Parts: sequence; C-alpha cells; structure tokens
Amino acid sequence: MNTNSLIANVLKSITVQGLAAGILLPEKFNKFVDEMQEDATVLAKSRLMTMNSPKLQIDRISLVGRVLRAGAINGVHNVLSEDQYAEYNTAMNELIAREFQATTSIYDNALRSNIEKTALEGHILQLLGRAAGVDFEELAFFGDKSSSDTFLNQTDGWIKKGKNKIYGAGTTPDFDKETSTAIFKSLKAAYPKPYLTKRKDKLAFLVSYEVEENYRDELKARPTTLGDQTLVNSNQLAYDGIPVIYVPVFERSAIGRVAMLVDFDNLVYGIFHEVTVEPSRKAEERKTNFVLTMEGDVHYENENVVAIALLDQAKPTA
Repeated sequence: MNTNSLIANVLKSITVQGLAAGILLPEKFNKFVDEMQEDATVLAKSRLMTMNSPKLQIDRISLVGRVLRAGAINGVHNVLSEDQYAEYNTAMNELIAREFQATTSIYDNALRSNIEKTALEGHILQLLGRAAGVDFEELAFFGDKSSSDTFLNQTDGWIKKGKNKIYGAGTTPDFDKETSTAIFKSLKAAYPKPYLTKRKDKLAFLVSYEVEENYRDELKARPTTLGDQTLVNSNQLAYDGIPVIYVPVFERSAIGRVAMLVDFDNLVYGIFHEVTVEPSRKAEERKTNFVLTMEGDVHYENENVVAIALLDQAKPTA
C-alpha cells in the first residue's frame, strides 16, 4: 500500500467524511481527550465539559443566610412573610471556545513501519493528544490575557481568575515561602471555611517540585514514625489529610513559584466537540504533516472556592 492510500485509510477510520471531513468521530474524540489527560496531572482529575457550541455557561445557585424558620410559635402556625423567605444568589461563568493548532510530522519510513491501520491511528491520536494535553494544562493554570506569550494570552487561566491569593515576598509576606508547612497552613487559612470541611475528600495541594521536596525534607527531620517512613518511602504526601500533588507544568511558570489549594470538581475546562486532524503531504521531504485544530477554555464553577499562594510575588498595593 502506498503512502497516500495508507494515510487516506487511517483518516477514514478516525474522521467524519464528506462536508465535515477532518472532524474526529465521536469515539475518536473521546480517545483524543483520554490521551490529553494521560500526561496532564490535573486535567485528568478536573471536570471536563464537552462544548457543543462555542459558548457554554456554568451556572450556580446557592441559598444565603438562615433558611429554616419556626413552624409554629406558641402553638400557632407561623405564616412566613416574604421578607422571611430564603434568599438565594445566582452566578454564572462562561467557557468560550478559543482556537488552538498544532502540527506534527511523520516520515514515510515511520508510516510504512506502522502499516496496520489501527496501530497508526492510535499513534497519531496519542502523539497529538498527549502533547496537546500538557500544553493545555499549562494554559489552564497560567493563561493571562495580558501576557506577551501569544499562546497563554488567549484566555485567563485558573491562577489569574482565582480569588483568595496570598503572597510570599515583599516587606509584609503572608507566609514563610521557604517552609512548605507554612505555605500549606496559610493556604488552608485563606480557603473558604464552609468548603474546607464538607468537601475535604475532594481537596488537594498543588505544588512545584521544590515545594514538594522541601515538605518531604521537613517531614524527614521530624523524630517521629512519619519522619522515618518519609526517609525510606516515596508514598503520597499529605498535609492535614489533604494530598500534596506535584504538578510538572508548574515548572513552566513565568510568574515565580506557585502553590494552590483546590477542589478538583471546581476546576472546569471545556473542549469543543469538533476536533479536526488533517494531513498535509510533503512529498519532496518524504513526510506527511498532521494538523490538529481544537478549541477550548478554562474556568471555575466558583472562582471564590480556591486559595493561591504566589511565593515570589509581593502583595499588590491598594
């Protein structure tokens, strides 16, 4: 089978044909998203919303203040006046699909060595999906519309959008940035208390390698059984029962060191359902370029339910 026929057969097996040519089939879209999550530490644990239109609203509603009233007073049924009705707040965040692209090349000899269609289609989806996933996770955290980086300035990410920020630099830092236990304690103090206890099983500290290693060293220094275990084991670390998770994309930070206390269900990202993979043949170079086009965005369900420590930044002046 020649190269052009091989490519045509692979694309026929993973994309819609006809007027919508190039769009991944639904099951291949799911495979692509799975591959995106494979090497992305946080995307796999966060909440994915498949976008069937370029905009998707994330609505939330909550009751405020005292809800219950006495059913009877002195044996007489208590008829509530309207000012005693439970009040509620509504809020809405919105995902807006932003377009991103990537191109990868596969040389003819690699194509011929993957002559089985199923092996090649899996290789293409894995190659594109895993690389896109790590980059999209970087965008999810560090997106900033004011950035000079033309990738990161497409949208504001979780760090920019999140509330409850604390700062480790300047003349009046909120915490000792060189002590991981102090960072974690301050993040807990900054996190909204009603959500701290009732959803503790969903929480995690997200940290850089340095913060994780410092915490491991702090535990090792303790003359306790936990300190001894930390010396010989590489088990999942936790602070006050909350997992401490190393996030590799934090090493890409251009804003200094970062640590966060998050509820994974509150971290939302959307991928528009029409992901395309299209070939561009470069016969003179004996290769085929595969062009990925995807659209997505990130937000919170509630941007107030998070705490963010910016270790190397000073508190902004009022």
